[in-house]
Amino acid sequence: MSEKKSVVLVVEDYSVEQRLLQILIEEIGLEATVVDNGKAALQALDNDADLYSLILMDVAMAGMNGLECTKSIREREQAREPYKRIPIIGVTACVLEGDQQACLDAGMDDYLSKPFKLEQFSAIINKWMLAQA
Repeated sequence: MSEKKSVVLVVEDYSVEQRLLQILIEEIGLEATVVDNGKAALQALDNDADLYSLILMDVAMAGMNGLECTKSIREREQAREPYKRIPIIGVTACVLEGDQQACLDAGMDDYLSKPFKLEQFSAIINKWMLAQA
């Protein structure tokens, strides 16, 4: 019987970024489910929240942005029994003063600014995956 792989939910509206994140996740031995907006992320979590070990959340998406989506995820987690908090990493090109704090205030656990190096990406994924173990 094979061991179940950890699945990362990628919430990103730009197709090139979606593919890049998916490749990077698979390169470090994880699986990725990709959705292109916040509402689709909420739907994926409603369908099977226990499937996901980690969420990579684009901050600046059309419609429901990453901050709004994260707040909604945290509210839903609080209401669910048993309670399970999924780590959310904000991924954004916004690097102005206060952007990282806005992500944390919304309920994200960490922040990765684009462009990033492979070592940065791997380190942050490993940090949060180990925290789940």
